[in-house]
Amino acid sequence: MTPDRCRSCRARIHWARTAAGKAMPIEERSGGNLVVETDLLGDAVVQVVEAGSGTHDSHFARCPDARKWRR
Repeated sequence: MTPDRCRSCRARIHWARTAAGKAMPIEERSGGNLVVETDLLGDAVVQVVEAGSGTHDSHFARCPDARKWRR
């Protein structure tokens, strides 16, 4: 995963895909509710796990401008 920056709050984010194939901005955070795995094509795919047992969280949970970007 290549690091990127949020265009609103400039936080460091990574892009991954949901099980439905949609792009999702995520942040590295121990104790999150997401785990990132690499699929056969080398794409980062998120998997929801029990809260507190993951290594990432959705950036939408923290970005002050999340509503502007969420579709």
